[in-house]
Amino acid sequence: MDKKIAIVLDSTTLESDILLNHPDVYWVPLNVIVDGKTYEDKTEMNEADLLKLLDEGKSASTSQPSVQKAIEIFREIKAKHYNHFFIFSISSYLSGTLNTLAIGLKEAEIESYDLIDTYTIAGPVAYIAEKVLDEIAAGTSCSKIRQHVQDTIDSTSSYILVENLERLILSGRLNKTVGNLASAFKLKILLTLKNKGESIDLFSIFRNDKKLHRTILDILKQEKVNDKDYLIYLLEVDGLDKRMELESLIKQAYPELEIRYGTLPSVTVTHVGRGICGLQLLKNNLNQTKKSTK
Repeated sequence: MDKKIAIVLDSTTLESDILLNHPDVYWVPLNVIVDGKTYEDKTEMNEADLLKLLDEGKSASTSQPSVQKAIEIFREIKAKHYNHFFIFSISSYLSGTLNTLAIGLKEAEIESYDLIDTYTIAGPVAYIAEKVLDEIAAGTSCSKIRQHVQDTIDSTSSYILVENLERLILSGRLNKTVGNLASAFKLKILLTLKNKGESIDLFSIFRNDKKLHRTILDILKQEKVNDKDYLIYLLEVDGLDKRMELESLIKQAYPELEIRYGTLPSVTVTHVGRGICGLQLLKNNLNQTKKSTK
């Protein structure tokens, strides 16, 4: 493949050194709204800044990128004479970002592109983007890349462990009465974003870590996770202790399983709050790049 190809990501994608430093990767920021003032995600407001404001009692929410910002970014990229664009968006069920990107592409008159709804967020999107970069470098055709990407999207699922329930109650994702009872008894809440799920839903409530840990292992077994074909992202916001607990649990059961780490995006923090740990699963369907392109 001799084409010059750009990759475009939104700011809910997990940042990595590979993606941040690659000259052909571009970012479109979502907006973070705090007490009515709008900030660009990552560039004007990061997760640490947001946590500080939430601790001060500020109200916060997120919104899709502005259409004008998307147009500006696509025009800037177009001026660099790329032959094709791969654009990966946060799940269209969680955000209107996909529609904004579609409008931006049209207004910037981009003709050759793949706009892909990943139906997920954060870690798996970063994984897909990194592997697509590998496949582009290996000369893989766009049609094969599309299929490999879709195979990976079809394998993703996400879970979020929550201990501080205040934001869940405020956002309406957890009934106030149930939330107050859960807080009083120090219960643990596990949320899930199923494969192509339309929302982040309540998965289960636990009284103690033992039942939680047993459930996590049951989930991995049901997903048919194994050391060779899967990888896991453990992402947290002010939840390092919980992340380390899950890491130890998973490594005992799957000692050779690849685990990657990072921070959950601001959109998760505004809805779920701090003290959270995310577990994201995906099948490593893109690990045969060199073999498939020989």
